[in-house]
Amino acid sequence: MALKRGVPDVIGAFRLFTLFWLAGWYVKWWFFIVYLTRVIDAGPWMFDFFPAFFRSAEVVRFFYVLPLLCVYVFQTRNISYFRFGAWVMIVSSAALAMHQDTYNDATFVTSFWSGLWALWLVSRADASGGELEIHAKELVSLIIGMIFMGGFAGKLTGRYWDGTVLANIFGGYEAGVQVEWIKHSTSPDSRLAAFCALSRSVILCEGILALSPILPFRFLLYVGVPLLLGFALTNTVWIYSVLSCLL
Repeated sequence: MALKRGVPDVIGAFRLFTLFWLAGWYVKWWFFIVYLTRVIDAGPWMFDFFPAFFRSAEVVRFFYVLPLLCVYVFQTRNISYFRFGAWVMIVSSAALAMHQDTYNDATFVTSFWSGLWALWLVSRADASGGELEIHAKELVSLIIGMIFMGGFAGKLTGRYWDGTVLANIFGGYEAGVQVEWIKHSTSPDSRLAAFCALSRSVILCEGILALSPILPFRFLLYVGVPLLLGFALTNTVWIYSVLSCLL
């Protein structure tokens, strides 16, 4: 069944979302190609906590490539395939979020929750434009708030607040523009103070995003999106594997 002519915005919105979702999913493709084909076979690591299904290397490989099926949404207007694509996103994300080899990658958490939003969107394609837009914005705000509330609460510790954690995390490898500037342009005595300021800025930004459900949507659009884009300044482009689906 094709989408009705009265909802072209749903088609465009879902296709745009799929583009960003897939970009985030595969932005680290070169890492995952090596990881899924060599590293996990070199182990293999087995944790009894996980059921056998979620310890299988074949399972993690299958669900990593499965979302490529979503590319077809750019060639069709069939509502059934749009729903199928959203289900592929949800199931693939859930599988990798629960697999022993990928459970610790936040990519699959944000991809899961944003996939649920996409399924809701295409399932409500026949709703009136105004009603759909209002509820879509509300759900976006709730999802972003929920995700960043976890990150914000987890950083409310003394070692995050004084910059020690960030200094330890980024001290040994290449990171974002701000971190690299701190590492190469400050003295050892002032470096921790710079990491302290940077760490508190990150906490503040995550705290603002955590308040998304109670902030005006325009604020989220004009302030929240730049904040999401700006996180790469303290990290690498790989951070967009987590954030791309939220844009």
